[in-house]
Amino acid sequence: MPVAVDTNFLIALADKDDDSLDALRTLQERLATHRRLVPPTTLLETGFLSRQQQDQQLAALAEMALDKMVHQWRFEYGYVPPGQIGVAQQVAREIRWRGLLPDEEKHDSLIVAEAALLNAVLLVTDDSNMRDIEPLPLDLLLSEFHLRAPLIVTPREIVRQFSR
Repeated sequence: MPVAVDTNFLIALADKDDDSLDALRTLQERLATHRRLVPPTTLLETGFLSRQQQDQQLAALAEMALDKMVHQWRFEYGYVPPGQIGVAQQVAREIRWRGLLPDEEKHDSLIVAEAALLNAVLLVTDDSNMRDIEPLPLDLLLSEFHLRAPLIVTPREIVRQFSR
């Protein structure tokens, strides 16, 4: 079963954040058979951050994340087929419309929707908006689309739950 990741997890890895590095090691060692996927919106966001001019440090971290994502950290691109992109957009709109995420969190809602379409069992993020999504309403919404909700976890929770 796949594990999906949010943009801030990749940036934190590039920044050598201890919790994120520990989480990556835990995923590699304890969940080695689980594919580690970068949803399309996570990849697009990371690419956008690598080209923005306002924060050169953030741009450098995003560029580093893009460089290390596949060959060093062993993430795979989470391919969402063209016929499913509309479903992801519809699910994302519903997530925001039902108040599970604020309306301005379009990218976050897409990442959650894409993680579900990728059959991810976990979505790793430190984003407080994503972490605050109530699991039951998300499960109910996604079940309407015949999808299962990923468990949204922080890097620290990955380490705590799986490194025992």
